[in-house]
Parts: sequence; structure tokens; C-alpha cells
Amino acid sequence: MSTLLIKRPKDKEKYYDESNFKIYINGELVEKLGQNDTKEITVEGSNIEIKAKSKGFGGSAKATIELEEKTELEIVRTKNLYNPMVVGFLFPFLVITLRFTETCWVKILVYTIAILVVGWAVYYYFKNKDKAISITKV
Repeated sequence: MSTLLIKRPKDKEKYYDESNFKIYINGELVEKLGQNDTKEITVEGSNIEIKAKSKGFGGSAKATIELEEKTELEIVRTKNLYNPMVVGFLFPFLVITLRFTETCWVKILVYTIAILVVGWAVYYYFKNKDKAISITKV
């Protein structure tokens, strides 16, 4: 049996985030970790697979950790990902422009810009959703 000490230091986080991280060890939810929290968990085995998730805004990639008698991990938010639906501010502009414009090329331009912005936001979110939280062994 090994002891796993998990910390989430507030001073090392680059972005303000009061949400709790859900800590999964070998696929099972074992703990919820808030800012400046320190949790101690007893784990069986010599290797574990650990993952941290945040509410809707990404998480970490699975990390395989070799355990010692007492292992210390730091879990920190490294990127600030927002849900791609944040680009919803475009839709009032889109509706107003399309409602009062009768020029075909303006409508096509507005549709193209809206599709590109929404596509970019969705691509960026899904590309980085496993890089928002880092797990490091101390």
C-alpha cells in the first residue's frame, strides 16, 4: 500500500478557477480537489493511471505514475479553456446583418466569417481539452 498526497496550490495556477477538480485513479472517481486543497489517498499497487477533470472546461491527459511509499503530486490548471458556445455573441450580429441586408455577397461573407469563427473555437477547444490541467510528480 502506498500513500498518495495530492495538492492543488493556488499560487501556481496561471488562471483563476474556483471549480473542483475530479481526480480519477485507474478509471474510478476517488476525490474532488478544490483550490489550496491537499488530499491523502491510500493506493494499492506500484503503478496508477491518474486523470483530473474540471467541470466542462477540459482536463488532463492520463498520466501513469510509479508509486513510492509516499508519492506527492501537484495538480494545476495551465490553460483557460472556455466552452466553444462562448462564441454565441456572434449570433445577434449575424441575425441583424442578414435581416437588414439584401446584398448577396454581404450575406455570404457574414455566413463565412461566422462558420470560420465557430469552427475555430470548436477546433481549439477539442484540441486542447486534455491540456488544461497538468499533473506533476514532486
